Amino acid sequence: MERRDITAVVFDMDGTLIDTTGQIVSALSAALKNYGIEPAVEESKLGMLMGRTLQDTLSVVLPGDKIKYADLVAGYYIDYYYKNFTGKASAYPYVAEVLGYLSERGCKIAVATTKHTDCAISEIDGAGLAGFIDVIEGTDPGIPHKPDPFLYFRICDFFSVAPGSTVMVGDSGRDIEFGKNAGAGTVAVTYGAWQRDRFISESIVPDIFIDNIKELLICL
Repeated sequence: MERRDITAVVFDMDGTLIDTTGQIVSALSAALKNYGIEPAVEESKLGMLMGRTLQDTLSVVLPGDKIKYADLVAGYYIDYYYKNFTGKASAYPYVAEVLGYLSERGCKIAVATTKHTDCAISEIDGAGLAGFIDVIEGTDPGIPHKPDPFLYFRICDFFSVAPGSTVMVGDSGRDIEFGKNAGAGTVAVTYGAWQRDRFISESIVPDIFIDNIKELLICL
């Protein structure tokens, strides 16, 4: 990635800052079982769908004759996740240290996630990261999902910075396209939903890959 004066770093949340894959898969499995639906994807592979919107995930998981249950399954999943898992996820190793260092350097720090804002705030607080984050933007009703750059531009407006002086850090193709569509630098972590080979096979290549969040401090 070309060296630039970085004024702000925007992070995806799930799979990038906090480890929620197991919880998301458990909630989705519970929703499917509640309606007696056998997923079209093996349960052991549901984690590979992280990074998609819930609607996109269900379009893959639900067999063709069960797609009519999408709204019911989505409602049960959200309710189950909120009641059982929200705010209980742990941050990945070294995340707090990296955020603290960036903050000390004067970088503004934001979170942009597909979860609703109130849920995201609870997740960040539960993981012990709230003190490092300047703004949390969730995908609330009426807000376009990644990779539409709407939320990215809103974060930049909030910070009064140009997207070109910021970096997007995420673990899926949608995150990287989100940053690219806004004109930001992009960094993909390989410990979340997508590994390096998947980014490359789908022709969604970030400016930089990192295998450990600590490597971000070398890049910026």
